[in-house]
Amino acid sequence: AETLQSVLEQTHTNQEILISDDASTDSTWEIIKSFEKPLRSIFPKVELHHQPANLGLRGRNNIEFISNRISSNSNYVQILEADDCIFPNKTKKCLDFLKENPEYAMVHSDFTASWGGEGKQEHFWKTSGRQIPSGYIWDHLINGNFIMTCTSLLMASIYKEHFDYPKFTKREYILGDYPGCLSIAKAHKIGYLDEDLAHYRFLSNSTVNNPAGRAAIIADTEKIKQDARDGFI
Repeated sequence: AETLQSVLEQTHTNQEILISDDASTDSTWEIIKSFEKPLRSIFPKVELHHQPANLGLRGRNNIEFISNRISSNSNYVQILEADDCIFPNKTKKCLDFLKENPEYAMVHSDFTASWGGEGKQEHFWKTSGRQIPSGYIWDHLINGNFIMTCTSLLMASIYKEHFDYPKFTKREYILGDYPGCLSIAKAHKIGYLDEDLAHYRFLSNSTVNNPAGRAAIIADTEKIKQDARDGFI
């Protein structure tokens, strides 16, 4: 509900909203349906999809499902997963950057974070002492991902070219964002905004943060790095 509320609060409303519930076993679909009318009152196009069976994690199949439904006249794409939230000016800030800097294919930002749903750390990268580069960042990104998906926005043409989900699934990747960003970074500039534009929750029982999930993500990350070095990405 907080995720969808953050979408409703966006200052830039000329967007199509595509939502897919991947056969959740809780009340997710009911929550999504409760937001249908408010969303339709603000945004020009809203599509809601309820998967009859879970599409699985590898290759980010649910995001592939959504990606195949992006309108051909859409110029930009942003992804908001699970329980992440975006701040009201997130879309506009990123959009303004890409319009003012047409040589960049993508932009992302710093973010706030919380653990277990409690507390909030502002400026996650800055307070972590991480210097996030901007421009041609391949040499940095190959050492580890620092692009938080919920903070990013990219050109639709670039997204469709480099986020090759069938290939990601064929290579049995769990992650979809990291190989996509690596593919972009090989040939294009990626910008960074040094301000918090989204909120990310680190939950110990989530799919990617529970012990088994975290171990799988780490192994997948190393596989993606090697594939990128070997030219498969």
